[in-house]
Amino acid sequence: MLKIVKRQSARWQDTTRPWGALPHALSLPLVEAAVASGTSLVDLVGEASQMRRALDGEARANGAIIVPGCGVAPGISNFCVGRGMELLDETHRAVIYVGGIPREPRPPLYYETVYLLESVLGVYQRPATIRLGGEHVEVEALTGLEELEFPEPVGVLEAFYTDGLGSLPITVGDRVQGDFYEKTLRYPGHAAAIQLLRACGLFERRPIDVGGASVPPVVLLQKVLEERLKLGPAGDILVLKVLVQGQKDGERRVHTFELIDFFDPATGNTAMARTTGFTAACAARSIASGSITTRGVLFPEEIFLGDRFAAIVSELEKKGVTITHSEAGLSDV
Repeated sequence: MLKIVKRQSARWQDTTRPWGALPHALSLPLVEAAVASGTSLVDLVGEASQMRRALDGEARANGAIIVPGCGVAPGISNFCVGRGMELLDETHRAVIYVGGIPREPRPPLYYETVYLLESVLGVYQRPATIRLGGEHVEVEALTGLEELEFPEPVGVLEAFYTDGLGSLPITVGDRVQGDFYEKTLRYPGHAAAIQLLRACGLFERRPIDVGGASVPPVVLLQKVLEERLKLGPAGDILVLKVLVQGQKDGERRVHTFELIDFFDPATGNTAMARTTGFTAACAARSIASGSITTRGVLFPEEIFLGDRFAAIVSELEKKGVTITHSEAGLSDV
């Protein structure tokens, strides 16, 4: 049975509002427990959005405000998409590029873990339901490979499809006329290395006999990689780019939202922890302060629009997490 921890603060008007940072497998039970107890909750996980949305009626009846998928991606990526769409009359394309990468990549995977390795490997195993040319399609993770260039010290990164749109298809998906997808960012060569491991059967979940023990290959792979992929002392970089293209007043426009954040050696906080944790904390504070009052299950792209978008961007800026926004005509891109 899950115990919901409530934290109190006079600065938060003596209101108790927890936020959850449990592993993916425990997230939905936590949300269900919060809804049942009428406890407001900000959670980091964005998977199974339909199941979370199905709890909306019960959450409203019990007086709870539930905000799932409110970290960096999902989270910041979602409300950037929502804000871009808000600034357009029609949305023709919305794409997200995001990844947490090591400051100093090492072969053979050019990656070090900045969150739970089990979750990382899970992303590589799930197909992604996306939209291409206005059509819903299901694609394998790690496909759709392309390269993007970012300012130094990031440089060139590769991007590939992953199942990361979260709640966006059920909240704003019907308003995107063309392409709508998320791609994960990694250093070049990572996708090919993971594809090789997968082709060798190391992502299989069916147990095999290893010296008399029954072990799923993916569990063995995770155990082997955990030590080898520990984040080094140079820390990590979080890279996010969101493009929302469409039409405004008869002109084709594109809104670009970008975020590049770095490991903080003074506090030991990774870029992934900073961008994820500060976002969830800002959302929890918005609930506690009374800025968000609507009960039910609400996703970030439904909340942080207009003045609320500006407010959370400003709060994150105070923590050193800077989200930039630019607008241009498509001919200028």
